[in-house]
Amino acid sequence: MQPIIATVVAAIKNNDCTEEVILPEQRFLEQLAQAAIQLDMTFYVIQMSDFNVEKKELSGYVWSDSLWKKQRISLPDIIYDRRFHTNYKDFATSSKQLQLLQQTKNHLRLNATLPGKWAVHRILQTDSSLQQYLPPTLPFIHMKHLLALLKKQPNGVIIKPKAGMQGKGIIRIHSSDSSEKQWKLTGRTMSNQSFSINLSGIEALTKKFHTIIASQRYLLQPYLQLVDKDDYPFDLRCLLQKDKSGLWQMTSIAVRCGQQHSITSNLHGGGIAVSLATLPDRLTTFIDMKQLEQTLHSLSIHAATLLEQRLGKFAELAFDFGLDRQQQLWLLEVNSRPGRQSFTMIKDKKAQVLSTIRPLQYGHYLWKHANNDRRYSHLLHATMRSLNIQEVHR
Repeated sequence: MQPIIATVVAAIKNNDCTEEVILPEQRFLEQLAQAAIQLDMTFYVIQMSDFNVEKKELSGYVWSDSLWKKQRISLPDIIYDRRFHTNYKDFATSSKQLQLLQQTKNHLRLNATLPGKWAVHRILQTDSSLQQYLPPTLPFIHMKHLLALLKKQPNGVIIKPKAGMQGKGIIRIHSSDSSEKQWKLTGRTMSNQSFSINLSGIEALTKKFHTIIASQRYLLQPYLQLVDKDDYPFDLRCLLQKDKSGLWQMTSIAVRCGQQHSITSNLHGGGIAVSLATLPDRLTTFIDMKQLEQTLHSLSIHAATLLEQRLGKFAELAFDFGLDRQQQLWLLEVNSRPGRQSFTMIKDKKAQVLSTIRPLQYGHYLWKHANNDRRYSHLLHATMRSLNIQEVHR
């Protein structure tokens, strides 16, 4: 007997002309389906709108003959959450359906849910060994707090949405003259378009800022010069995953490089990924690569362990680190639904295979141990009942 694993996505579409099924992360899901066959696991892709609560029936998509085909499926033993909803209402509706599915048949979740950036920052900040790697961060409450921070930070301030992803909505604000009367805003809109605006005076800055934050909650951070010698922004994407024994392993580390003079290095914002081996050529000073890799590895595992203690078990986490010109590492982001594009770009075949197969292997590990625990529990209860009966007849 092998487990049934279902990857849940936000939405599945059909091409009206070809009747082809259009899945998000199409290539990755195909690779998961193929890997599941090799592991003798039953694999489906589902969307929660296909769950009939009254009938307790679920439809899903199975990979067969190089096509995705929709059919009635058995309720899954394991859920791998790859939902990327564009608004909170859809996410909440989908989450409610997922909860009802759990009540219908108990299943294992591969990944716990990360809260917003501010909540994650506060958890990590409780650990003294991580504090030095965290950029000073505050929630935006009032314009006076932003203005006060701008006076203290000669390179400007970064504002980012508490719940943003893919670099969307990140903006740098800094004074473009010594009198602090001219201001420049550069960054990305919530639709991930780059922009640059020049403003005159605090009043114009305040008015524009309130327009920007109208429907979002933001965090404030000092602008860190996380750029290479040619002024290309970059970060280090570390993919940490559980293996078939339930232990954390570093699957790969890639360097993500943004466009010159921009403030983000996200791939969705036009960035590219290159091999970690190219990093020394981008820096102005020597760096001990072996020591850097060891530090990234230990910090990632330490942070992952802390997050699991507070939030529950994770199958995988991606950590984005910045490296400034003084070679200070900064832990910028944590992602519980990491993409795989970086490893495709750098042609890291081993990482591509491991990043696909490890969630399945870890799911099997969880399922096997859960079954063993249930069998042990049943055996224990049966033994206790037997002992109680013997005591009655003694």
